Amino acid sequence: MRITLDLLRKRSEHNDGILADLEEVSLHQQEIEVMENLHLCRHLKILYLQNNIINKIENVSKLKELEYLNLALNNVALIENLEGCESLKKLDLTVNFITLENLEESVRNLRANCELEQLYLVGNPCADWPGCRDYVIANLSSLRSLDGTDVKPSDRIKARRRLDDLEEELERLVDENKTKEAKKTPEEKERERKAAAEGSAYTRESRTQMYREMAQEREEKEKARNPQKDEKPKELPSVFLKDGKIRQCNEGKWRFTIDEGSESGCVTVELFLPKYMDTSFIEVDVQPLYFRAVVKGKVTQMRLPAEVSPDRSKVQRSKVTGSLKLTMPLACAPEGNDLKGKKGIQMETEASVQKDRDEAGKDSGGKAGTRLTGSVSLHITCERKEKERRERAEFDRALRERVSRRTAQKGKDRDNAVTTEAATANKEPVEGPEDMPALESVY
Repeated sequence: MRITLDLLRKRSEHNDGILADLEEVSLHQQEIEVMENLHLCRHLKILYLQNNIINKIENVSKLKELEYLNLALNNVALIENLEGCESLKKLDLTVNFITLENLEESVRNLRANCELEQLYLVGNPCADWPGCRDYVIANLSSLRSLDGTDVKPSDRIKARRRLDDLEEELERLVDENKTKEAKKTPEEKERERKAAAEGSAYTRESRTQMYREMAQEREEKEKARNPQKDEKPKELPSVFLKDGKIRQCNEGKWRFTIDEGSESGCVTVELFLPKYMDTSFIEVDVQPLYFRAVVKGKVTQMRLPAEVSPDRSKVQRSKVTGSLKLTMPLACAPEGNDLKGKKGIQMETEASVQKDRDEAGKDSGGKAGTRLTGSVSLHITCERKEKERRERAEFDRALRERVSRRTAQKGKDRDNAVTTEAATANKEPVEGPEDMPALESVY
């Protein structure tokens, strides 16, 4: 078995299947052979992988917060790839296959784990060497417990005094084992291989074969117990109805809003999802005439009020509220901000909305259509907007001509007034009769 995304979600039901903040997961007795996809749980602190058939420690370098790793009863032959686990405090490798040949390298690889306090190596071939405990204690200064026994300061002092002798002894034992292995005859090697194949010898190969057979038997029993489990998974509703129209549905009953983009030049859809829902449960597809969001296997799909450009669209998730926001620029953006109230806007009546709901219900087997929780009020086509642009340009041209004529007329009137004033100023004054008596004030 492999560590898949579905398996991780299934084993994290205590955390509502959310992997982003998962701190503990148990994957024991799953016949797992490879450690993979663990980077999806970056905040893991406790990881149980005991009683599997894992051959190599790998893909855990990104688990910076991991404190406890349990790999007991596996096929691990070398301790490696744990340098990135900066917070590792407890490592359980009980009953694995760490030999004397790999002991020196395994201990050297653990020196980078400065927080390591507890280590379990009991049941490994290297643990049969009497000097194994002192060798490990002398090389790992942070250890407080080895194989469940506390490490006292006096034990560490004695082990460090013996370190040179222990290294020489370990090197001698490794050379002896290599020499003994080289002296084996082909018949002896074939006998060991057959014993491993038959399962009479406890080796990595025989253990792997045994666990695979156990997994196959359990799978057959599960099929016999639940025959309906092999049925095909539920298919998602198609994009189009039988008559070719775009389906409109909201299976998740999510609350949403749609801004037709009359002023911003974009159609904005906001889908109000639960705040703590993992984003890995969400799939979004934006097309020129509709958008489709699949949330936990439930489809929310709607026609857009105008044609949009999918290549320039953006999908964002709010970290505060968890809502999903789709910003889709219009394919034919209007030139002005006064689009509302102009011609070319076709209002969608409540009857047409109800008709679409009824058609969706008929297509799903006669059941009532999914209730849409939102409002789609405007349908604007590119032809309408082009016609509106032409009408607006014609109106502006006529207005400019009218203003020009009025300006020219005002100029002519101004010239006539100036001519009249000049003629009046040049006209000679008319004198009165000589015998006109002077005016006197009367008191």
